[in-house]
Amino acid sequence: MGVISSDNFDPTRRYLGVRLQQGVPIIDRDWNEMEDIRKFELRAFLKWFIGDGVPSRVGVAGGNDAFKIDSPGGSTDTNDFIIRAGGGTKPPSGVNPTPFDTGLFFEGTFLAGGIAAIISTDTTFTSQPLHASQAGAITLAAAWGVPVIQALSLPTAANTVAVVYLDVWDRLVTPTEDPIHLILPGLNTESCARTKREWAVRVRTLSTGGSFVPTAPMPGDPDYLSGHGYSMLASIVSQTAGSNMVNPGDITDLRQTRLNLVELLQRVSTLERLTLFPAFDPSPNQFAPKTAVVGQPVQLLGRNFTIGTPKVLFGTTPATNISANISGTRLLLSAVIPPGVKGNVHITVTTDISTAVSDDTLNVIPQPTLVPPPNDFSPKQGGVGQQVTLSGTNFDGPNLQVFFGTIAATITSATATQIVTSVPQGVTGGANITIRVVTDFGSVTSSDTFLVTIGAPAFASSPNQFSPKTGTVNQGITLFGTNFNGTNPKVAFLQAGSTTPATIVGTPTATQIVVNVPNVPSSGQYKISVTTDQGTTTSNDFFTVI
Repeated sequence: MGVISSDNFDPTRRYLGVRLQQGVPIIDRDWNEMEDIRKFELRAFLKWFIGDGVPSRVGVAGGNDAFKIDSPGGSTDTNDFIIRAGGGTKPPSGVNPTPFDTGLFFEGTFLAGGIAAIISTDTTFTSQPLHASQAGAITLAAAWGVPVIQALSLPTAANTVAVVYLDVWDRLVTPTEDPIHLILPGLNTESCARTKREWAVRVRTLSTGGSFVPTAPMPGDPDYLSGHGYSMLASIVSQTAGSNMVNPGDITDLRQTRLNLVELLQRVSTLERLTLFPAFDPSPNQFAPKTAVVGQPVQLLGRNFTIGTPKVLFGTTPATNISANISGTRLLLSAVIPPGVKGNVHITVTTDISTAVSDDTLNVIPQPTLVPPPNDFSPKQGGVGQQVTLSGTNFDGPNLQVFFGTIAATITSATATQIVTSVPQGVTGGANITIRVVTDFGSVTSSDTFLVTIGAPAFASSPNQFSPKTGTVNQGITLFGTNFNGTNPKVAFLQAGSTTPATIVGTPTATQIVVNVPNVPSSGQYKISVTTDQGTTTSNDFFTVI
């Protein structure tokens, strides 16, 4: 047995290392304390920053499923269960890995209280050397300084549960246990002592009353030993009355599996990608429509576009009109194409988390636009024939047209940013009308209105200047023409040497006046005149008073 100085390590002193000095002896206690400091630092890190459980082996076929508690199945063994090694796929036939690779890749591994336990092959609960049913278990437990493994007693009583847990510890190895490796040949004496890691799967019975939470031994519990690492593996509750067999339905797995930082980061990355990071749907279905004009909304197709305060760029131009909408079970984003965007552009979505750029391009047709009022057109009023200049963009599209209200106007000249036109015939004098610019790529309507001033009245072309053409005194007739809605309208019946005013019925419109035939001096043919403050017009046609 090794002759070793008493243990001097105390983590509460917060010593971090051992430094050699000149001229002083080196003793085993210093060396051992340095090793204990290193082991404690590693164990504390694994326990509090990694936790208990089954480390996964990323990239290793079969992974790691160590210390899984399993039913013995068709076995007739009572109060027993299988402890699985779960070390993953074994090496192919003919491949003999080194002991180093075997321990690293092909053995089952479990972290319990910051201590790694290794299991090589499946075993059973009752076949463990420390199990009370094994010969020599009491002697072995005394030599190792641990209790024997108490037997499982099934069925579990009402309101109780059998908690299966892993107990891991390190012990000092005697030279007689491994003389080949621990006794130096030639000198026939041992050198430095070795410690070895042992484990045992134990069972504790707990009451399930109150707010029960199954636990492994903790400081203060009678079955807790300082320095040991404990972790729960499973719980067993008998589901079959009177049965002392462990059936599959009796076992609840309590292990934390997939305990690997790299795999955790991969899972978190996948979770972030699916639930947080914005991403467009696969091309070519990233937005709709694929061709649009300024001012038109575009539905963006993807995921996670609405997290935080999203921003959308069409090319390099930010959209200011953004809204979320539900389509089926999806929460999507719509954005209105802002002014100044044209051609093929990518769409960028930026959320509080990240940014996504579409692979597809949106074809923004150069729809004509007017500059903001009051500079969209000049002058702001005028009569028929008045020249008007419009200012804007994209006036060079195919099939350019200008409308005053619904009446098409003649275009004198046009560039991409300016149109010279004139007020067309047929517009209603005195009306405030909008001006619309149209190309094959779209249209734009002014938000300002143009005031059509009223000109001198004029009769329509003969023979459609009034109706009827004959009648008696006080008979109503309708006059047709333009600018009849000028100020202070008057109507008179004219014959050589006489002018007889007529009474206007109702309010004249721009194109019609209704009057009653006046009490003229005599029957016969009369011309009719219309007078406003803007001028006078006289019919070419004659009205016959009978």
